[in-house]
Amino acid sequence: MSLIELLQKQEQSRESYWKNVDYFLSVRLKWRAQMVRHLFHLFPEDSILEVGAGSCQWTSEISEANGNRNPICAATLNKEFYDENNHADFSENIERVHLEDFPGKLSERRFDFIVGYHLLTDENTGAFLIELKKLLKPGGQILFFDTNPWNPYHKIKRIGLKVCSLFKQAGVHESLNRVDLFTLLSESGYVKIKIHPYDFLFPPVPRMLLWPMQNL
Repeated sequence: MSLIELLQKQEQSRESYWKNVDYFLSVRLKWRAQMVRHLFHLFPEDSILEVGAGSCQWTSEISEANGNRNPICAATLNKEFYDENNHADFSENIERVHLEDFPGKLSERRFDFIVGYHLLTDENTGAFLIELKKLLKPGGQILFFDTNPWNPYHKIKRIGLKVCSLFKQAGVHESLNRVDLFTLLSESGYVKIKIHPYDFLFPPVPRMLLWPMQNL
């Protein structure tokens, strides 16, 4: 599969999970948008690229967290998600684009910051990181949120899928562990790399635990 096909698959998988499984989504997106604001220390003129924006739910949260001041390019990879939101009311600082290739029409553009959500896998990360670096301005930064493969629940789920092939999804790729990801980032020319476990409440954790966990 080509890089764009692998990324499209990840975007589809994430959007399906958000829609059908993740009942913590509204809080999760707000918290992670606040993380973007906190880590990037944005000035109003700083530009942001979100790769794999899909339905642009996180895009809107990032924009709102920064007072709708920063220009944000929301790059959607699957045309159905792009078309579904053609008539949605987005803030004027959000530019939606549909990519049929990656980086495609963005290849001549450069951004101060790049963000992504559940896009990295063992199969696409190497090529993806190389292309992302070309889209960064000098001194630019990237921030990606992805599955923590060392999370105990994730480990149990992965073992269960392997043991019970009846429930195993064909073509699902593994997330990279911290060591492998650090190696790929270094080989791609990135510096000042930070990789932190950042687990959040997720199904099947009961909804009732959201409030006490927020206040820890």
